[in-house]
Amino acid sequence: MPPKYGLNITGIPRIEQYKKGKSNIATLQKLSILLILLVICKPSELFALASVENVRVWVAPDHTRVVFDTSQVVTHTITVLTHPDRVVIDIEQVRLTKPIEALSFAGSMIKGLRSAKRKNDALRVVLDLKDKVYPKSFSLRPYEEFGHRLVVDIFNQ
Repeated sequence: MPPKYGLNITGIPRIEQYKKGKSNIATLQKLSILLILLVICKPSELFALASVENVRVWVAPDHTRVVFDTSQVVTHTITVLTHPDRVVIDIEQVRLTKPIEALSFAGSMIKGLRSAKRKNDALRVVLDLKDKVYPKSFSLRPYEEFGHRLVVDIFNQ
């Protein structure tokens, strides 16, 4: 005999007869808990986004280093564009904890920095440049007082 479905007095679906007994009840309990978590929590709390906590710049004779201090390891892509010259850094699943403060780019190939939130919790950072450059990037693990870092080196071409 197939199971009978219906609604009880509270409007919650009920199954009068279970085909597999206890295994169906356990599955329903797990699904109920998941549903409650999804209703109570924001999706970003369940799947915690990384955060960019600070951005720093260091100018060396042959390159400029831009460091993004992050709360955890981040995934990113870098694109070099021309007319006008710029480097675009897309960081996935991240949010800014505070606006990026005015940075000094004196003596570097960088004219300015701007950022914007993108779809799917991505952050786009654009480095406006004075001339053509080539970037290199890498991640650093926490060390002493520094947490996770995304490092972007901008070399003169």
